[in-house]
Amino acid sequence: MWLQYFQRYRGQYRWLVFSFFLSVLQSLLVLPAAWAVATVFDRAIPASDFQQLLAISAALLVLSATSSALALINRYVTLRSTKIVTRGLREDLFRKLYSFSRNFYDKGDRNRLHSVIVQDSERVDFMSNALVSQMLPSMFTAVLIGLVLLYLNSTLAIVLIALLPLVVLTNRWFQPALKSSVDRFRKSFDTFSSGVLFVVDTIDLARVQSAEQSELARQDKALEDLRIKSGRVAWLQTAYSLAQNSVSIVGSVAILAGGGYAVANGTMTLGELMSFYVVVGLLRSRATTIAAAVPLVVLGVQALKSLNLLLDQEDPHDYRGRGRISPTGAFELRNVCFDYEREPVLTDASLLLLPGQHVAIVGPNGSGKSTIIHLLCGFYRPRKGSLFADKMSYDDLDIVELRRSLAVVQQEPTFFSGSILENVAYGANAPDIDRAREACRVATAQDFVESLTDGYQTQIGDKGVRLSGGQRQRLAIARALYRTPMLLILDEPTNHLDVDSISRFLENLKQQDTGPTTLIVSHDYRVVAQADQVYGLEAGQLSELRAEELAHWVKLLGDRVDPEASPEQEMGHER
Repeated sequence: MWLQYFQRYRGQYRWLVFSFFLSVLQSLLVLPAAWAVATVFDRAIPASDFQQLLAISAALLVLSATSSALALINRYVTLRSTKIVTRGLREDLFRKLYSFSRNFYDKGDRNRLHSVIVQDSERVDFMSNALVSQMLPSMFTAVLIGLVLLYLNSTLAIVLIALLPLVVLTNRWFQPALKSSVDRFRKSFDTFSSGVLFVVDTIDLARVQSAEQSELARQDKALEDLRIKSGRVAWLQTAYSLAQNSVSIVGSVAILAGGGYAVANGTMTLGELMSFYVVVGLLRSRATTIAAAVPLVVLGVQALKSLNLLLDQEDPHDYRGRGRISPTGAFELRNVCFDYEREPVLTDASLLLLPGQHVAIVGPNGSGKSTIIHLLCGFYRPRKGSLFADKMSYDDLDIVELRRSLAVVQQEPTFFSGSILENVAYGANAPDIDRAREACRVATAQDFVESLTDGYQTQIGDKGVRLSGGQRQRLAIARALYRTPMLLILDEPTNHLDVDSISRFLENLKQQDTGPTTLIVSHDYRVVAQADQVYGLEAGQLSELRAEELAHWVKLLGDRVDPEASPEQEMGHER
């Protein structure tokens, strides 16, 4: 884990070496400071040489200012490196999220995943700052200061060294308890963070179900647990700091007593004692910095372990091919079997889509229509059988590149807070207004967009809340067309659009010179009847419907279904 962590500092080594150099300079300033203090007490004060006293005081101020300047520069250098490392870690986490298959997200807790990535990456950032900017420089400086103390007075320095076992024992006693407490706090905080996301995402559900009080009660348990765990960590951190401070005080008292005895015996001057005491104070400040960094490092280590487990996690359901093609719109499912770890959804299903062809799949809800879409997009791998794009197996293809030639209009399309243009051109580096207009025209969205006061710059609100269902569906189709896909998939397009609107869109699509291959997935026979070829999906198998069968169902629906009927009524008639 540590090897992987420090490998992230590649490219930052010269900055870290520079930081090391600055730490050396800052430590060397202790020598002239110690000499200056000794001179003040041994010469200037006894001789009442106020001119020398003022000169040495000014020199001490210059040394202090120089030390502060070096510390500030050093802090900037280390922060620059640690922040770049944290950014790289977060970038890897984002890439990892996009590498997981749909199966990974189906099984996992997305709120907890969000919490782990956000909170643990922040904890690693805190750890990096504490480790690289504070702990390591302070440890190195403490060693140099220790050498200075040995040079000033070896006897008193040995007294300090004798206290090291006490420091080690204090660490060994506190760190296991601190580590365990920090781990419990981290888990409790992740639960709290997940709870906040859950409340925000399900606020409407809680209101319509009148579940506010029960949800508050559930979250109160998490809040109480967090209160206890965070309080325990804070108490242990304080106890650890006080224990370290007590050791430092013992050392200071021992130096004062031993040095005072040496001064009284004439084996040490008062100036030598005071200079030694000043240097000990600097050593004590470094020890305090190290002690303050320990809890952050402990917390960061647990977070780093968690993130490394996520980064090292393999997803066997993901495609790993690297081949690239320029798809023509030919796709195929060949003898595909698939299940969601329960009863089979698809059994020996085969489907052929030819370039420019309009194909439809009809079947009742739950029959596996959406599963076929997910398979074509490479979200899942079939348990048996294969998928092909232009006769090349999905196993050999770079699935990310292949998806660039696909576009899917989902049953419930996803939108984000922003303008219509930003949502339609999502994924493009620079939105093209002319391209967006053409896509909206084909998708029958142009009229309503241009009727808005701000047109394509209209803000649609979070998740497109300021638009109607039909408007969102039209924009979703326009977004799919903006990419000029080779395969366009429409998943239940009549969820928010009537049959006439879909018919106008399909007619616009057919009038294009180089239109995409289109796959319509629906339970509405009147929509799929407009396709060149129609498949029925039942009992996990696909079978082509004969023209007379399709005509029978279309006529039956036309005779029996009220144009204003609800989707539930239409589905009842269909069954």
